[in-house]
Amino acid sequence: MSGVRRGSCGEVTVVSLLGVVGRDEADDVKQAVSEAVGSTDRRVLVDLRATLHLHYRVAGSLAEAARRRGRIGLVGPSSYVRQILRLAGVLEWEVPEYPDLEEALRDAAA
Repeated sequence: MSGVRRGSCGEVTVVSLLGVVGRDEADDVKQAVSEAVGSTDRRVLVDLRATLHLHYRVAGSLAEAARRRGRIGLVGPSSYVRQILRLAGVLEWEVPEYPDLEEALRDAAA
């Protein structure tokens, strides 16, 4: 199973990427993240704990969001997914990374 889910917890939007997030899901990811960081001051957490692979367009959308808005955090990327994010430039923007969603939500609420 793969896909994009969007939810919220208080003032934090959580975008979960599931399974193999390929080219077909790239527009969904871009829209979900863009809408979340759009014109609000909401914090966005991208939950990567269940992500097996990211298409480069998806990683590029995350890099663009990090560069433009700077209010995103990453939750639980595997070393493989982290490497894709690094190559796409996401990690150049000092994006916080958390081992689990609970810690990420605590930090976002602080």
